[in-house]
Amino acid sequence: MPESTLDPILAALSYEVIEWLRSFRYDRSFKEIASRFGRDERTVSQQLQRLDQAFWDTQQVHILDREFGRKTYRLTRAGEAFVNRLEAISEMTRAAIDAATTVSRRIPILCTSNCLSYLRDLSDGLGVASGFNIVPESRRTADVDLTFPENGPDRHIGVCLSSAMMSSEQNPRVGSIAQWNERVEVLVLRIDRFKLLCAGDRKPREPVTVRELVEDGMTFMTPRGGVVWDFLNRSFPGWWKLRPFQYVQVGDLDFGLRCLASGLVEPAAMVVHGVELEDLESYGLDRPALLDFAVGGSHRLVAITGVFRVRHENPDDQDPYDLVWKTAQSLWAEKERTL
Repeated sequence: MPESTLDPILAALSYEVIEWLRSFRYDRSFKEIASRFGRDERTVSQQLQRLDQAFWDTQQVHILDREFGRKTYRLTRAGEAFVNRLEAISEMTRAAIDAATTVSRRIPILCTSNCLSYLRDLSDGLGVASGFNIVPESRRTADVDLTFPENGPDRHIGVCLSSAMMSSEQNPRVGSIAQWNERVEVLVLRIDRFKLLCAGDRKPREPVTVRELVEDGMTFMTPRGGVVWDFLNRSFPGWWKLRPFQYVQVGDLDFGLRCLASGLVEPAAMVVHGVELEDLESYGLDRPALLDFAVGGSHRLVAITGVFRVRHENPDDQDPYDLVWKTAQSLWAEKERTL
């Protein structure tokens, strides 16, 4: 029988064993690892010691040894170095698995209700050649965290269609890519001014300011978070703490408009963007008005709607979100035209 050409170490190194070793540096107990992964303690012990023996037989080093005066094992310096390198191997293995299954995957895209038409266009632009379908992961703007935290619930979703606040100093232009923050960039699809929406007879004289409206007793109806919340807090920091009785939390634009039309809160107003008077006819608002905000200083705060994504130094061509981003650029990025 011919001698095996397999490396004894690699032969003993399954993906499961890699995960055991990564956990071993923290748990340092065969029993705890067995409990964590739902395996028998003896099985864990035998496989890890088999791997250690393979190291000794081929490299004359141990990756495990017993702690002095105790029966438990620990990683040696060689073991620590080996496990450090396994971190990258584990991530590459997961990426390979993801790439292999991409052809039949449904790729979630964070999307707010006002961006569904853009998502439809993006899906059509990708077509069947992409090998996957994009589907909306529904969010309110108040629930979208555009910092894309690495430990957040949406950390695996690389693209978001939403609205956010920007300053004119950031030079947002429709069809251009702007830097949202240090990690995130946005392809701007639309830019809107913030407007004050109020109904009934009590209408302030425009242009208005948030501070003057609060001091005059106006009650704002707005979600707790999102683009409008950011605008109000930037315009008058802490206004809702100073005047909590002038703040009514609403879930979204639709609920706010219905609440405004009901007359339950007087005097009340909403800050909106991308809304026209004809859009409000179905809500039965009493003589609604959209008023401009005064421009303070050298810049204007605007609401931008666009495609957001985390910027990577070395983008992976196999990443479906990278293809989504490139498709969005081909659809909407500014080329030889001025929008």
